[in-house]
Amino acid sequence: MCALGLLDNRSFGKLRFYYGIVRYNALLISSLRLAKSEKFPLNCFNSGVKAVARNWRCKMSNGDFYPARLTIDRPSEFNRLTALFRIVLAIPILFLFFLVGVPSGTYVDNGHDAGLAGIGIFGALSIATALMILVRQRYPRWWFDFFLEFSRFGGRVFTYIFLMTDLYPSTEDEQSYHLELDYPNAQEDLNRWMPLFKWALAIPHYIVLAFLSIGLIIAVFLAWLSILFTGNYPKPLFDYVEGVMRWFARVSAYAFMMLTDRYPPFSLK
Repeated sequence: MCALGLLDNRSFGKLRFYYGIVRYNALLISSLRLAKSEKFPLNCFNSGVKAVARNWRCKMSNGDFYPARLTIDRPSEFNRLTALFRIVLAIPILFLFFLVGVPSGTYVDNGHDAGLAGIGIFGALSIATALMILVRQRYPRWWFDFFLEFSRFGGRVFTYIFLMTDLYPSTEDEQSYHLELDYPNAQEDLNRWMPLFKWALAIPHYIVLAFLSIGLIIAVFLAWLSILFTGNYPKPLFDYVEGVMRWFARVSAYAFMMLTDRYPPFSLK
């Protein structure tokens, strides 16, 4: 106590600052020891660190969190044989995906099949969500869960088709496609009248994505040739395809899933 009495306010403030650093380091060391102990499985710790890293990567890229965030893990090696027959191998899982998500059925015109009818589960639920927000300003959680899991499933399918992974698409496992969507508070975060206009407000994005999709097809073709001859997927091509898929995910979250009123950024990052 006598020694503390000899310190002036400035010195005492420095002492408190250094004491805080020591406590922080001690807490960090204790946390790491806990992570390696049996009470806290290390695989859970690693999974949490990877999730934080993915979110931080998105935040650093965009300057802020957007309610739809996507990252895709880039493998170190690519299988040339499966890449050669990728479209053929993807037919079964593509059939399953389109069975759930695209228009189905036909209508009859003068006794002949004239075209497709229906809008698929995803499209029907998108309209139902817009009506629910408009009329009751609510967003059922299980509708959101369907959007999230179906979007992840579709993402895994196209990640496989675009040669970005050799893992056959799973209907449940996350694999290398990491899509995060934020569940909205409909009454606080969503304007009840916006579902009437979002599809139109997103028209500039549709136009840009049409051109980007042409570039995506070219990029995937070049990547296919590169994998066949060198066994490598050039990182610039991989980043471009990932960026286009990220752009699609944001527009879908805004215009079709109605998860946010924040206008999607015109960015691949």
